[in-house]
Amino acid sequence: MAFAFYFNNVSQWEDTPAASRSLNHKCVLLEFYDYHDIWHFLSAAGMFFAFLIKYTFEC
Repeated sequence: MAFAFYFNNVSQWEDTPAASRSLNHKCVLLEFYDYHDIWHFLSAAGMFFAFLIKYTFEC
């Protein structure tokens, strides 16, 4: 699920800030977070559960 948000281009690091700002989308989650923020949340949750599962099987 995080891959869908990862490949959604909401900015370009190679562009100038003004040009990159033109790619911004409306905030979708709670009218505050955009797709890039949602990707951060989902990837953090994915890493947490991956390490939780790894820790569970090691004990």
